[in-house]
Amino acid sequence: MKARNNTLDALKGVACIGVVFMHVQFPGTFGLVIVALSRMFVALFFGISGYYLYSKDPDIINIKIKRNVKKILKMTVFSFLFYFIWESFVRFVGGGLEKVIGWYRNDLFSWENLLKLIFLSYDPVVGHLWFLIALLEAYLIFWGINKCRLSHKMSLLSIMLMETHIIAMSIFNRIDMEDAMIFFRNVWFYGLPIFMLGYSLSKNKEKLDRKISERLLILLIPVGTLLVLAEYKLIGNLQVYNGSILLMIVFLMLAARFPDIRIPKKFIVFGYNYSSGVYIYHWMVIEIIIKLKEVIGIRSIWFLWIEPILVVIITVIGLIILSFLQRYLYCKKIKDKIENK
Repeated sequence: MKARNNTLDALKGVACIGVVFMHVQFPGTFGLVIVALSRMFVALFFGISGYYLYSKDPDIINIKIKRNVKKILKMTVFSFLFYFIWESFVRFVGGGLEKVIGWYRNDLFSWENLLKLIFLSYDPVVGHLWFLIALLEAYLIFWGINKCRLSHKMSLLSIMLMETHIIAMSIFNRIDMEDAMIFFRNVWFYGLPIFMLGYSLSKNKEKLDRKISERLLILLIPVGTLLVLAEYKLIGNLQVYNGSILLMIVFLMLAARFPDIRIPKKFIVFGYNYSSGVYIYHWMVIEIIIKLKEVIGIRSIWFLWIEPILVVIITVIGLIILSFLQRYLYCKKIKDKIENK
């Protein structure tokens, strides 16, 4: 696969929008169905990361891991600092300094939360940043696996861990134990297994291309979709379904075979440049809109239908403005250096 895959970049654009629709839902059954189908997109991000990592040369894999760990670590630290400041500000406006200190003391800074962050990919600040922690840990754990030359033995373990996640959450969902989610929505039972699955798909691409036809892959899209809906109906709301994994595999394989599918270039650029930004900043936009609804007094059902789309639009516009300002400041800095010579 070439360095940049336009189809995968476009998929990342779709995926980040799907993540938004999970966090701010459309009303009624339609919204629940969209959430169930969007579960695939978080898995897709892990899978894409593993897919891009593969190389026949273990030393190149280590170079890729070091580069990606550095990049994700910077993103993770920035995201946590950003939301630490933002959530402190929100609590200060809502309840003064006492509420902020109470949040620090009771919910944020504790040994329990630190241990959960390290071992269970837990985000004590806003919640949705668990993905960055799990992805960072997946790279680090895989570095050890690659060093020991054990990656070829990880495929079966990967499947077992994913199925353990799905089965366990199905049981806990039945007995209404939502707190158990933290023990399975982490690097061990979610991030690393799907990351390794993406790596295995890339490693075995030529063999899979010979055995699985394009027609079969296209047929598996409605099969995977129906499987997700059936699992949702029978089990309820889970973090990931067997159908989600199937769809993730199908889309990764199709993207690898058709890396330059005809897609508007702007959407490819959007997926490549803005998918991470949408993931990071959309939570702040959601909180702002929720507060504005309370202040303005919007209670109409029609607003619930446009709210998810509004979050996406505002987040993307904000990212475009931020990107423009960054380019402007960078160009100004270069210009000033030239003039001062």
